[in-house]
Amino acid sequence: MALALLCCWVWLRPSTGYINTDGPSTTDLSGLRLPKHKYAYVGFLAAPEKASDNDDEDNYFVATRILAYSLLHDPSTRTNTSIPFLVLVTEEVRQSKRTRLEMDGVTVIPVSRLSWDWIRPGRERWRDVLSKFYLFTLTQYERVVFFDSDTLIVQRMDGIFDDPAARLQKTASNPENAPPEEGAQPSDFAYASVSGQGGFDHPYPPRRGSNCNAGFVLFRPCLVLFKHYLTVAEKAEGKFDPNYPEQNLWNYVHRRKGNMPWQQLDPTWNVNWATMNDWRKGAKSLHTKWWSPGPEKDLRDLALSLKWKMEGNAIGRDRIKSYP
Repeated sequence: MALALLCCWVWLRPSTGYINTDGPSTTDLSGLRLPKHKYAYVGFLAAPEKASDNDDEDNYFVATRILAYSLLHDPSTRTNTSIPFLVLVTEEVRQSKRTRLEMDGVTVIPVSRLSWDWIRPGRERWRDVLSKFYLFTLTQYERVVFFDSDTLIVQRMDGIFDDPAARLQKTASNPENAPPEEGAQPSDFAYASVSGQGGFDHPYPPRRGSNCNAGFVLFRPCLVLFKHYLTVAEKAEGKFDPNYPEQNLWNYVHRRKGNMPWQQLDPTWNVNWATMNDWRKGAKSLHTKWWSPGPEKDLRDLALSLKWKMEGNAIGRDRIKSYP
C-alpha cells in the first residue's frame, strides 16, 4: 500500500467550503458564492434508481469522482488554469456522497427537481435530468462546459473555451421561430455541442450532424434563456419528444433552422459511442461508461485504470489531510 501511495501523484486543492450541502436545495444559482474564475466545468449527479448504503455501488457517483480526478488532480489532464469543477446534485443524493465529492475538490450545489406532467422520460433514471436547466443560472461564469458523469477525460480540456463555436451568437429575429407562448428569447446566446454518433462503427474525426448531444455542452449561462427553457417545457407540449427530455428540448430550442441554432464544437473534444480508435487518434474526452464501455477490452482497461488512479489519489490526499 505504501508503494502504491508513493506511485500516486497527489495534488491537494483547497477545500471548497462555499455551500451548505445539507441545507435546502437551490432554484437559482446566480446569487451563490462560487469559486471565482472566467470559466467552469460542471457535472450533474442524481440519486440511483435503487437506494444503497454503499455509495460505491452507484456507478454514476463513482464516474463523477473519476471526472473530478481527471479535471482537478491527474497531472496529464487536470486544468492548468485553475478552472473549478462544480457538480449539481439533486435532493435525493446522499449527504455522504456530497461530502466525498467535496473532499475530492468539487464544489457541490444542491438543486431541486424540475418536472412537468407531460414530460415522461424513457427511463426511470432520467427522472431528474430536467434539473440540468439550472446550469444556465450560473451567471457567475462567462462560459461553462457541462459533462455527463459517464465521461472519461483523456486529454486536457482547457483549450475548449477558445473553440470558435464558443463565441457569442446574435439571436435571429424570425417571428415564426418565436411563438409568444414560448416566452422571451435572449438577444444573444452561446450554445455549442457535438453530434451523437449512433454506434461504435463511426469514423474519426466523428461525423457532424443536425442534432446535438446533451451529454457535452459548452454555453454561456443566461437567466433569460433559463426562463425560456422553463416556458417551453410548460407550453410546448408535443413540439419535442419527451423520451430524452433535456436533450430533445435543447434540440428544439436550438434547432439549426431556429433563432438560436446550436454551434458545432470541433468533434474531437468529445466522442460518444467511443472506441479505442477515437482515443488513439486524439479524442480528448470519451462519452462512455467506465463500468460498461463497450466490446473492446482495451477500452475497459483504460476506464478501469482511471478509476484505480482516482481511488489511489484519494487515499493519498485523505492521508495527507489527516496529518496534524
